[in-house]
Amino acid sequence: LARQPLHAVLAVWPYLSGDAAEQIFQAMSERLARGLLTELEPAHAAALLGRLDNDTRAARLALLHDNTRKELELLLTFPADAAGHLMDPRVSGFRHGMTVGEAEARLRMQKARRVNELYVVDDEQRLEARVPLQDLAIADPKQTLAAIARPLLAVVSPVSTRDEVVELLEQHKLASLPVV
Repeated sequence: LARQPLHAVLAVWPYLSGDAAEQIFQAMSERLARGLLTELEPAHAAALLGRLDNDTRAARLALLHDNTRKELELLLTFPADAAGHLMDPRVSGFRHGMTVGEAEARLRMQKARRVNELYVVDDEQRLEARVPLQDLAIADPKQTLAAIARPLLAVVSPVSTRDEVVELLEQHKLASLPVV
């Protein structure tokens, strides 16, 4: 597997045990390891890096572009069972005054993965509301996000435990939960 092209590795990776993933990752070329760490969900990449000794982890992190490396280093600072370790840091805030059309154009440019809802922030980047993707899709492109935004149902802090996160997801029947 360590000698296969990146697309093949990514297709198989979710099915590997932790030990097998670690061994294969250590056997990979630098190019393939960089591609894998860049394309995996950040929480999965951080979990993989967390299994490595400090020197190997540092060497693999050094292969990455600055933004990706910083995201993964941030995730690695949180306990493995904390929301901060599990979160996807690639979430963008959308300003409340932005129009639906502008938000849709921005989503297309970002080519975001698995977006269920947008998170609306104020001018100081404080989280203030959410917009389900369904609402965005059927709204008038000239409406502002503030006009179609819904209240936040729940948020967690980066140090909230996995159990707290699961409880809130189940309680509010959410697909995602902001970490603030």
